[in-house]
Amino acid sequence: MRKYNIVVAFGAALFGTLIMYFGRDLSGFEDGVPGENYWPSIIAWLFILLGALQLLEVIFFKGTRAEKKVDLSSKPVRMAYLSALVSGIYGGLLLAVGFVAASLVFVPSVMALMGERKIWVAATVSVAVVGTIYVFFALVFNTTLPSSVFFE
Repeated sequence: MRKYNIVVAFGAALFGTLIMYFGRDLSGFEDGVPGENYWPSIIAWLFILLGALQLLEVIFFKGTRAEKKVDLSSKPVRMAYLSALVSGIYGGLLLAVGFVAASLVFVPSVMALMGERKIWVAATVSVAVVGTIYVFFALVFNTTLPSSVFFE
């Protein structure tokens, strides 16, 4: 387990560094307003910090979790893999069909992964969530939501 923790620690720090590298040309603050690089840089620093903390745990607390085995094929881990796949498909759907249509597919998919089996509940929650986000972001905050590349 120790070598996996070291690999994950360096992987997290590398991922944070890559986020910072790819976001280097984005604006940070303009007239006191956070720009495009604000949240990615916060997430990047969190990855680097958590990677450093995990490495420190491996160095200073060698015996605390050394005997534990990692089970990457358990049901919760498989569900996490499936959730990541569904989220990746959602990202592609955002580009292809836009926010509203993609989210109306994504929300009930995630609800099904979490165990919701009533179709009417999934449909109601999907419409309520997407409608609320649309009203607040598109109408109240006047923010553009992702639109389809086919309809631009």
